[in-house]
Amino acid sequence: MEDLRKGISIYKDTLITLWMDPALYDVTFHTTDLKGGIHLSTVEVVIDTLVFNSDLAGHATCSLRAGTYYVSFTKPGYKSLQLESQILSDTTLKIQMEKTHGTVKFRVKNDQVPVNDAWLVLQGDPLLTNGLGICSFESLPLNQIYAYSATKAHYFPVIGEVMLEKDTTIDLQLSRS
Repeated sequence: MEDLRKGISIYKDTLITLWMDPALYDVTFHTTDLKGGIHLSTVEVVIDTLVFNSDLAGHATCSLRAGTYYVSFTKPGYKSLQLESQILSDTTLKIQMEKTHGTVKFRVKNDQVPVNDAWLVLQGDPLLTNGLGICSFESLPLNQIYAYSATKAHYFPVIGEVMLEKDTTIDLQLSRS
């Protein structure tokens, strides 16, 4: 075969067909929380059979040929999101995900001393505080009111309610009885 770098001599009407690989474009999805704007790591991104996750900075990057793609984003505690995206060049797409579930964390103290083994009950679900006086209720649906109580022998009980709109920390003071 003739070396094409030297050129080709054409002596009559000739059809030349070249096959070239289509260009690959760098596509970055920057995933953040809709309300707080924080970067979301471990968001699963699916494009056809390609599956990958966002990093600690909320970035998920891949290489794609020009075209239209259906992309889905999922993360526990967040509303799944699907979108159609047309890729024509290197692109960064900003993806905002809506939180659907949150955490209520209780910090229980007597003055400045953590209260170990206090019972916290949230909507009938009991947990004991750890050695730091902390316990957390996770994966709770947002935009609901939750009743809670904190009790321990030889302490006055504390009762209250919380409207869970985002991850929340509640500091409680238990007084000796």
